[in-house]
Amino acid sequence: MILHISYLQDGKRVVVKPNAAGKFKITYGTGRNSSSTLATAAELVSHPEIRDSDPTLTLQCGKKHRVYHAGNSHIPLVYPSIVIENFDKSHEIKVKKAKSLLQEKVKKKVSTRKEHTTAPMSPLPPPTSTPFSVSLPNVQVQPPLKPDEYDFEDVDDPDDGLYDNSYPYDPDPFNDYDDYD
Repeated sequence: MILHISYLQDGKRVVVKPNAAGKFKITYGTGRNSSSTLATAAELVSHPEIRDSDPTLTLQCGKKHRVYHAGNSHIPLVYPSIVIENFDKSHEIKVKKAKSLLQEKVKKKVSTRKEHTTAPMSPLPPPTSTPFSVSLPNVQVQPPLKPDEYDFEDVDDPDDGLYDNSYPYDPDPFNDYDDYD
């Protein structure tokens, strides 16, 4: 089985490891313009940017195999091609088994679900019209007074304090201009 696939990029060897589904992450570009996709081992080694970059397989036993003869992408080697094909097939079978097991679990869960019904409800009785009365305390309400009925005789100040120059407090104690009042 394949441990990882490496290839040359900018004079350095880049190592790409497979995920649990046997897919390899291919990253295009750099910085903000970069994007990535998942690919099988065969798609990775035949990718236009990678096939001319001397892709090399590293197996779990520690052996390393070049995918193409002397790095020439027009001459694929047989043994690495067989390893790549077997790797992709085995992971494809694993993924199919995992999907079928998941579907079986979902079906089993759905089939074991029980139907629950609520208890039957009796119809609600219609609202009855009962005599409704509210008792208020004996309060006599007087109509508002007319303007000529107001009683101003008990008030000392007819101006109601509007023109009174006496202040209960000095609003600005530091004001030295009080002499001009």
